[in-house]
Amino acid sequence: EEEVRAAACELPAAPTIINLEPKNLEQVLESIADVARTLDVPFDRVLAGLRGRIDNVVARGSRLNRRPRVALLEWIDPPFACGHWNPELVRLAGGIEGLGVEGEPSRMIEWQHVIEWNPEVIVIACCGFTVERTMEEISLLDSVPGWNDLAAVQAGHVHVVDGAAYFSRPGPRLVDSLEILVDCIENVGGRT
Repeated sequence: EEEVRAAACELPAAPTIINLEPKNLEQVLESIADVARTLDVPFDRVLAGLRGRIDNVVARGSRLNRRPRVALLEWIDPPFACGHWNPELVRLAGGIEGLGVEGEPSRMIEWQHVIEWNPEVIVIACCGFTVERTMEEISLLDSVPGWNDLAAVQAGHVHVVDGAAYFSRPGPRLVDSLEILVDCIENVGGRT
């Protein structure tokens, strides 16, 4: 932030600088409001719409018969457990993310951690990769001891999603990411 402020002082007109470092979904929504206020554009209806969609997903997740074990991976070689808002998204969608920690950065883990967690749903959202680019790497998983024995693999509940468009960036598309997750999780958790 200090480097940005120093560089901004060199500009002919002093720009407004806002620091955006959200770590959870509420902070992402607050960042959207901060940007809108700074630009003096209306945002109440946009935020209300996003919050309404979030509430719909939370309601869907709360109607599950059970909360399945989920692994949302942000990288596969080496494996990275999800961080920041992503474990929260899994929880809101009705799953239990046992590898990532809400509000903390994503972190490198060992495949043994994934094997021990034995997720019932695996969502692979490689940071910055499209689905097509991630699919170029997916064959690496066949060489991971125990991969084919995981509950999610056995049941066909492994999902590759666009990490470049969803999950990785703190903006309105995180609500799309939440909706993607609930669709993946509902198939395993069942509905009451």
